[in-house]
Amino acid sequence: MNPTEVRPSWTLVTSHGLVLLYVAMHPEATIREISREIGLTERRVMEILRDLKEAGQISIERQGRRNIYELSPNASFMHPQLAHVSVTAFLKLMQEGAA
Repeated sequence: MNPTEVRPSWTLVTSHGLVLLYVAMHPEATIREISREIGLTERRVMEILRDLKEAGQISIERQGRRNIYELSPNASFMHPQLAHVSVTAFLKLMQEGAA
């Protein structure tokens, strides 16, 4: 996109989706790092991580002073039209596209 073009006010992937994808690719990231990279407040990132854990999408393990995030092997998209798509398969497609 040309820097002078106006970006739309919406995104294709929700904040929850962005946090989920980020921690799946960066399991040792801090809340501050996630916040900075995605452009959300630290408080919002903490709320989203809690939501993702409660939904069974991720697990959070404390190691010393840090949290380690792990994508659930059963994680799938929450929308009924995409519930058959695993997040792991989606991540593989994203990584292949980035290569």
